[in-house]
Order: sequence, then C-alpha cells, then structure tokens
Amino acid sequence: MADPDQAQQTVGRGFGTEPVDSLYAAWASACVLHPTMPSPIVIGDAHEIVASIAELLDAASPTQAQTERPTRSAIESTGAAAPTLIVAQLLALRTVARAWLRREALPARVLELENRLLDVVDDAVLAVMARSLDELEQAAFVDPLTGLW
Repeated sequence: MADPDQAQQTVGRGFGTEPVDSLYAAWASACVLHPTMPSPIVIGDAHEIVASIAELLDAASPTQAQTERPTRSAIESTGAAAPTLIVAQLLALRTVARAWLRREALPARVLELENRLLDVVDDAVLAVMARSLDELEQAAFVDPLTGLW
C-alpha cells in the first residue's frame, strides 16, 4: 500500500506527457467545436501552457503553486487574435481541465486543485482584459490621422 503522505502530494495518477497531451487534445477539440466561436487554439505556446498548468497543479503546496503564472506570458504572444476568442478559449481550457481533475485527481485534493486552476485561468482572462483596455485607451487618445497624442 502506498504511503498516504506521499499520495497526498500527487494529483492522482501523476502528470507525465500522456495526460498533458490528452488534456491539450481535449482543449483543442473543445475550441474547434465551440458552439459560437469555433476556431483552432489562437493562444501562443498552448501546449506549453497545459504543461505549465499541470506542473502548477502538481505542486505539493499552494505556496509553491503561487510562484508562477504560466499563462500570462503566453497571452502576450497571441498577436492580433480577438480578445473575445482568447477568453472563450481560456474558458474552454478551464472546463476541460476541471473535468479532467474531477476524473484524475485524488478526491481529497479536487477542491484545492480546482481553486488553483481557476486562479490561473482568471489571471489569464484578466491579462487579456488589461491588454484590451490598454489598446482601447491608446486608440482613444491617439489621433488616427497624425498618430499624435
């Protein structure tokens, strides 16, 4: 029988490349099959985001998990993608990851891990909103004819 303390430090069956790949595939499928905004994933380094989220969820403690937000830098690399599409895809990732956690995580840790996941996705959504607000603010203050403030 496994050591209960050691079991509490793992998500369930553990993260390796297979769960990350299957979670990424489920996210990609959810984006393509989205009922109102079907599109391939537009967020840069999407596979790396899933791997980073997996590492974050696999952290032994919430303090260790708070050290890095893997989605913020990827949001900056989305280019000209529409913010509504990016947010829709982040919410699709949250839905797919929550379903995966409920299947794979140790029952005693599901709530904690869901909260970590929600924090990361919410942080990414806020980054998209902040970037959009900055772009709107700049557009409002810049003269389109001269480019001057």
